[in-house]
Amino acid sequence: MTRYLRSILSVLIFSYSLPLMAYYSTLTTGNLLPEEAVDFTGELQFLTDKSSGANIVGRLDGGLNEDMNWRGEFGIGQTDFHFGGFVKWIPFPDWKKQPALGVMAGGYFARYSSLNEISLRIHPLISKNFQTDFGRLTPYGSLPLGLRSYDGETVFPLQLVVGTEFQHKKLKDFSFLVELGFNLANAPSYLSLGFRMALEDDTIPFQN
Repeated sequence: MTRYLRSILSVLIFSYSLPLMAYYSTLTTGNLLPEEAVDFTGELQFLTDKSSGANIVGRLDGGLNEDMNWRGEFGIGQTDFHFGGFVKWIPFPDWKKQPALGVMAGGYFARYSSLNEISLRIHPLISKNFQTDFGRLTPYGSLPLGLRSYDGETVFPLQLVVGTEFQHKKLKDFSFLVELGFNLANAPSYLSLGFRMALEDDTIPFQN
C-alpha cells in the first residue's frame, strides 16, 4: 500500500507542472461497489485534439445500495480547481450474457482564473466482464452528453467514450484503466490512463 501511495504522489508532482484544464471523462464500468465500500481512482488525461496538455483528477467512489454508487472528484491545475459529484445507477447488472446497462449523472463546478464554469453531465453506460487466465477484463462504452455554462455562453458537449478496466488476479485491491474519448460536439478528444485502488480490503469485486 505504501508503494502505491508513493507512486500516486510521484504522478501528482509530475502532472502539476503540466498545463492542466478541467475536461470530462467517464473512467468507470457498470460494476458496482457493495454498500459502504469506498475506493480511490486516479487519472492522468492527455488531450489529443487542438487542445494540448494534461489533466489530473482524483475520485472517490462508494456504494449506496445494491444498484447505486456515489462519486466525488477533485482536480487542480491551470483551472485553479474543479470538483463534482455523481450518482451511478445500474438497473441491469452484468449477468450471464447480458451486459451491465445504466447511467451516471451529476455535475461539475470549475474556476478558470476569474471565470466560473457550471456543467451538468449524463453518462449512459454499457460494460461486460470477461474472465481470462490473467484476471478480469471489462470493456465499457459511453456517450456522455451535458450542458455547460461558461463566460456567458451555454453549449452542449457530446463525446463517444470507449475504455477497458483490467484487474490482475493476483492484485486483490488494484486495477488499471485505459480510456479514449472522441469529440462529437463542443468537447475535447483525449487519452486517459488510470488506476483504481481499494481503500478497504475486498471493496473491488473480482467475480460476478
